Amino acid sequence: MSNQDNVLAARVGLKWLEEQQKVAGNRTRIHRLFQQICEQVIAAAGAKTSFVIKDILESEHESESGSQVRKKFKELGEWLSERADVLAESAVDNNFKVYPTGQVTKGDRVLVFIFSARDVDLRFTPSKNDIPEGAIRYTFETRRELNMWLRWLYGAQLGLIPAILIVVLLFGFSGFMILLIIGSLYSAVYQPSIYNWLLTTLLIIVSAKFYKHWRRFYELPERRVVLMPDLLTGRLTPTALVLHHQDDERLPRLNVIAATSTCPVCGGKIVLRADKDNRVYGACTVNPNEHTFSFDYTKKLGWRRN
Repeated sequence: MSNQDNVLAARVGLKWLEEQQKVAGNRTRIHRLFQQICEQVIAAAGAKTSFVIKDILESEHESESGSQVRKKFKELGEWLSERADVLAESAVDNNFKVYPTGQVTKGDRVLVFIFSARDVDLRFTPSKNDIPEGAIRYTFETRRELNMWLRWLYGAQLGLIPAILIVVLLFGFSGFMILLIIGSLYSAVYQPSIYNWLLTTLLIIVSAKFYKHWRRFYELPERRVVLMPDLLTGRLTPTALVLHHQDDERLPRLNVIAATSTCPVCGGKIVLRADKDNRVYGACTVNPNEHTFSFDYTKKLGWRRN
């Protein structure tokens, strides 16, 4: 990337920070670190892209200790990586073709942050001005807003060992449940008691509930996108599990997507839902029965469902 691209990417970063402040209010320490780096990139006309903590501390006038700043500085590369989608959206919405990214490396006994610009893939990041009439654009939440184990799934490549593990979990646990029900039925029939019948009934109810979620994972290779059970995502925004191929890779990858949007009808929040056939769609939290939209995770778009 050229120096001019670095300057444009830094401007995207500042624009995104401005948008975030309007929404969230006060900026955090890591926001301010990123702002200082973007300002220094612009001041150097894109020629300066390497930064050490001293570059930030020299302009630091707050009471926080240097160790706190160093901790956030060390996290800056991963922090930017987690926000790649929203930074790319901010870039295209403001008519830029690049967005900021970077990584932290170990230099000569010091941490060095390398700032860089990355091209926006317009195939997967539509501008708000290019959204088709009647469609919505989904925004993907960052990895840090996901559970720790869901973050582990984020981008995991589905090689031989993970595939075997998934098969063992799916069919091993289901086989265990079937044997447990058969054993409980046998006890209830040949050693009838209230306890045995209550236990058998409970196992059947739990198994029926389990089958609903088991079927979603079983259909993942065919559907390519399924909704994660609420039991696994907790209080998070409803989350989808996606199986996709990248252009230059033979093996597919798992991706965890918590997508939201704004309802064009009433202004409510749109979150992911699954219908009785396990098709993933977006539903407005204000009117989830009427304000529903499809979910195209490859284009981040959705259209009004009939």
